[in-house]
Amino acid sequence: MTNEHGDDFEAEARAAFRRHLKTLDPLIPASRRLHPVATRATTSRVTSGGAFRAPGVGLAAVAALVIVAALAGPALLRPGAVASGSAEPSSKLVQTPQSTLQNATTVQPQVVASFGSDDLEAAVLGPDGAGYVIDKTDQTVYRIDLATGARLAVMTGTPRLLAVGGSDVLILDDRNAIWRWRPAPGGAVGAGTLTKLVVPGSVTWGSNVRALGAYITNPLLGQYNLYVVIPGLQQVLRYPEAIDGSGWPTALRSNYLALSRDLSRIDDLYVDGDVYLADGGEVDKFNFGQELKWAITLPPASSLDAQAPYYAHLAYDPYTDMLVAYDRANRRIIEARKSDGSVAQQFVATGTAYLTNVRGMFVVDSRGGSTPKLCWTEGGNLMSAGLYRS
Repeated sequence: MTNEHGDDFEAEARAAFRRHLKTLDPLIPASRRLHPVATRATTSRVTSGGAFRAPGVGLAAVAALVIVAALAGPALLRPGAVASGSAEPSSKLVQTPQSTLQNATTVQPQVVASFGSDDLEAAVLGPDGAGYVIDKTDQTVYRIDLATGARLAVMTGTPRLLAVGGSDVLILDDRNAIWRWRPAPGGAVGAGTLTKLVVPGSVTWGSNVRALGAYITNPLLGQYNLYVVIPGLQQVLRYPEAIDGSGWPTALRSNYLALSRDLSRIDDLYVDGDVYLADGGEVDKFNFGQELKWAITLPPASSLDAQAPYYAHLAYDPYTDMLVAYDRANRRIIEARKSDGSVAQQFVATGTAYLTNVRGMFVVDSRGGSTPKLCWTEGGNLMSAGLYRS
């Protein structure tokens, strides 16, 4: 194997060996619990507005098998699971104390909104500038005003994954139905409509859809492609949107990946024309379905003291045009150049309670020269921190 960057030879060899290991991971189908969920009134958590409800089913149990391999030679060792929304984490890791990390900027986390002991999962930045999160405990999608922390229930049922496409917040429920929450343009804060969209064949996706994403294809019409990571098919399905915006016709559906692969350890998805997959701790990049020779590369000084990184969530920083990744093993946020994967900046948080179990994240664009802000869900809180540059 040749490598035009000598220092990256070992990382490339390790990545190739790790991808081979992925093919050994069996896909474990989850059992489904189907039962009706009664429509209910908005809970006391909602401070304003009304609740829109969708029918749902019980949350499917998802299991993942983690294979631990003992590697024979140092040449094969790799330095060290929801898209915007992603499924359950694919592994648990012992985390590195942040005091041992070098060349990292320390940020000060702030609580944007607290849901107490509830368990928050996916998080996306909506087209209206608000945050949207899934509260797994009461199975509700909430809109959160990032300035005041005020929250509003917009869908109650069994939400699993979130994504944003154009002017829509997309919600995948436990029956593989996709719901579109469209904030009202120029209307009252929190106003909007919830619509069930047509995705023919979605019942065949199985109970372990790992990630959901969208990419704008026609900004004038607000049209976008839908991307769905389906381990049972070993594919990322791509659905171009119907012209009338009613859904994604089967006739336009295609397999995005040029080669089928094991997707049971996907933790997140980011699409910007290219597709990035957080897969078993690595981040793989694809162009027109072909995997590229690309990997996140930390500065040498960072790799000496840190644990092997495990990248579990992805986002985008429009201020720097960089890919943002959460390294769960080292409780670290990194910004990598999309061109070559080189890391430009690292962030760690004060204290030991933060960046421990991030379940979803997004970056708020800087307006008028203000500092970009990272927002993430952790436990029962939506957190934020300014991404100051060192």
